[in-house]
Formats: sequence, structure tokens, C-alpha cells
Amino acid sequence: MGYRVCYITTLPSTIESFILKHALYGIEHGDWDVTVICSDAPGFRERLPQAIRYIPVDMKRGISFSGFKSTAELFKILKTEQFDLVQYATANAGAYASLAAKWAKVPIRLYTQWGIGYVYMKGIRRFLKGSLERMICANSTHVQPDSKENLHIAFSEKLYDEKKGCVIGSGSACGIDLKKYDFSQKEKWRKETREKYSIPDESFVLGYVGRLLKDKGIDELLDAFKAFHDRYPDTLLMIVGNDSVSEGVDQDKLKWARQEKSVIFTGPTNEVEKYYASMDCFTLPSYHEGFGMVTIEAEAMGVPIVDTDIPGSREAMQDGVTGILVPKKNAEALLNGIVQMYESEEMRERFSRNGVEYVRRCFDDRILCELTFQNRESLLSEAGRG
Repeated sequence: MGYRVCYITTLPSTIESFILKHALYGIEHGDWDVTVICSDAPGFRERLPQAIRYIPVDMKRGISFSGFKSTAELFKILKTEQFDLVQYATANAGAYASLAAKWAKVPIRLYTQWGIGYVYMKGIRRFLKGSLERMICANSTHVQPDSKENLHIAFSEKLYDEKKGCVIGSGSACGIDLKKYDFSQKEKWRKETREKYSIPDESFVLGYVGRLLKDKGIDELLDAFKAFHDRYPDTLLMIVGNDSVSEGVDQDKLKWARQEKSVIFTGPTNEVEKYYASMDCFTLPSYHEGFGMVTIEAEAMGVPIVDTDIPGSREAMQDGVTGILVPKKNAEALLNGIVQMYESEEMRERFSRNGVEYVRRCFDDRILCELTFQNRESLLSEAGRG
């Protein structure tokens, strides 16, 4: 008899982006019976492989009174199903699932800690978010951050001890699918994407992928690019992703960007690899990160990096090898890093080669799948069931 494994997240997109491949690997190699629990979404059930069972439970983002209902519903399910291992991530799902799984006496309660955001907050917000994080960790039998620096932060914050926490491989939540991020297709995709946006081949494209949030350093990015473009008119900024939300961003700067012909807003895409291919330099000027997934995606496509010197991002690249690290919240330092990239084609080519090799060596999702599977099998054997 195999093991019964359950994954709980707030959103179906988290299952599809970060968990599905690992779940299928466990089914194929470990005779796992897998269930996923998350809020419902159009077409999600139909997209799931038949080998995976789905139980919808409404879990809203943001802690609210509705969370009591979600927790109670999860408890009933977990008590009935008698899973050997329950894995959960993010503050909402973590809060509901860790309580429910503990009450249901699930042997292995695994919290995949993708970021420790509260340590960068202040005042009552830090206290409340920190208390929630401590509760989740206390209710979990094992905790796995997605970067080694975040593991050290957790230890320093006394969220859990060394016996409870570890990082799988070199970090990241799911690694990189090198079939999707196929470096051999870079030139083809570069030409295709640049033609789509009428970008001359000789133009220098600075790229950013993600939401428009203040904590992502968008204010500094727009300030740096404006100064960069004033100095070098043959440059463009490509912003890839959902640009409808702009939490905390200076609206005057954003208005300038939306009106500026040298700034391209592509909107969301399912083919982000093709957009990376069109970039000459990638930047993630974030204030804090769980793990810089977009950075390793860019490196996989051979794009040199200018990132802020913060936990999570530091482990997604190698300073002076695959890119340049600059201080956070510093538009001038960001500008200087971008200018260095622009002015040295040799540096860009060297960082490009090194980045591709670095991702293949450390973040290939096939390797991470096997390491994660071995870890889960070890945890399950501890439970003494199956």
C-alpha cells in the first residue's frame, strides 16, 4: 500500500505552477495517492491529471472570519481521509491547514515556507504577521524554506530549530523546466518577440517580469530607466506581467511610463520565456524575496542580471559571475549596474554563458523533483505508515 499525500494551497494556480510536477513524480515513482485542496476556479478540475483527486475548499486571500469556516472544513476532510502527509504553503493556506492537520493528527505536517515577509515589516503589522508565521511553524512537524538565507533568518527569529527546518537542494520552490526555458531557441524567440513589438535588433532592452508593486522596487526601476534612457536613447524597458495592479507605486512615475514610447507593457503571458529571450539585461530591484524565481528564469535564457542585494535574490544568481548585485531602494546604484551591462558586451556575453550553466547545474527541475521525492519518502517512512 502506498502513501496518502495531500497538498493544500489557497489558489489553483499555485498547484499548477509549483506543485503539480512534484505530485506526479511521487505518483509515478512512489506509489502515492495524491489529493489537492484549494479554492475552485474555472477549468481547474478539468486541467488536473486523472491520477490526482481534487477537493475544493474556498480559501480567500487575506486573513478574515471566513478562515474559521475554511479551517473547520479542512479539519473534517483531513480527519476523514487520514492522510500520511499534508503539505501547505503561503500564510493563508498555512494557517488553515496547519491547524486543521494538527487537530486531525496528521503525522507529517509540512510547511513549505516560500518567503518570510514579516521580518521586513514594522510595528503592529510585523507583530501580527510574525505571530501568524510562528503559529504555522509551531503546528508543523517540518518546515522547508525555499532559500538557505531564509532558513538562517528563520533560525535567527527562532521560528523553529535545526531539526525541524531544511532546504531542498539549492533552493527554489520548483526549479526550472529546461524544456520550456530552452536556451537553444533564444535567437529564434528573440527575433520573433522583437518583431512583434517592432524593436530594432540593435536596441538594448532592459527587462522586468512581475507585478507593479512598491516592494518590487518599481519606483527605483522607473527612476533608473528614465535616467538611463536620457543618456542612451537606443534603450527600451520591457515590463512583462499583469500591470493592472500598482500597489504603493508612485502614480506620477507610472503615468510617465505608460505614456513613454520607450516603455513596453506586454501584459500577462504564458510564454514568458520568449520575452526573456528578447532582453539584453534583466532586473529584479525588489526589497525582499522568498526566492528570485524570475531571476533564474532569465538566467536559463542566457540573460545577464542586475538584482538587489537581498536574501532570496542573492541565491538565485552569482554576483560578478551571472550578474551584478546593487543595494536595494537605491535608483542610482541600480542605474550604475544597468550602465555597466550596457557598456560591456563582453560582460553580458560572459554572464549569459555563466547564467545558463548555473541554472542547469543548480536548478534543473528534474533534479529538484528527485531530491524532493527522496525527502518526502524519508518523511513518510518516519510516520511509520503505508
